[in-house]
Amino acid sequence: MPPPRVIPDPVVQYPPISAEEYAPYLKAGTAQVTGQAFLKTRGGDVKVGAGSPVTLDPITSYSRPWWNNLGSIYQYRGMKPDAPEFSQARKEIIADAQGRFVFSNVPAGSYFLRSEVTWEAPSTGYLPNIQGGLVFKEIVVKEGEKVDVILTW
Repeated sequence: MPPPRVIPDPVVQYPPISAEEYAPYLKAGTAQVTGQAFLKTRGGDVKVGAGSPVTLDPITSYSRPWWNNLGSIYQYRGMKPDAPEFSQARKEIIADAQGRFVFSNVPAGSYFLRSEVTWEAPSTGYLPNIQGGLVFKEIVVKEGEKVDVILTW
């Protein structure tokens, strides 16, 4: 498990959004991104991201500050920039029972790919003992390419 991250202030300063930078990501492409989200416990059990959202967000000068400050931190997993271009360009699906996912018609470009793998472990108190967290990678996709990604730590 990676070391704990310092949680930043959730106020992110975004540069002006560029419609030109997002334009290529709003069209259908010819690439495919497939993969599986999973983690291994210390005991060696494999936990998969069954039923978890998987997001594919274009890397732009606007999305990079979001990613660096909030996008890659579990606490802020549901947050996204309040910009229509970001929301329109985001691709999101739900992982299957084995944590597998497929994005079709992906335009060429660079992306943040992320999902979450969590499970509840026995707890000695009233609060749930949630383990796991976000799994993510930065990927580059070329037209017509099939990219297979393993999302894990």
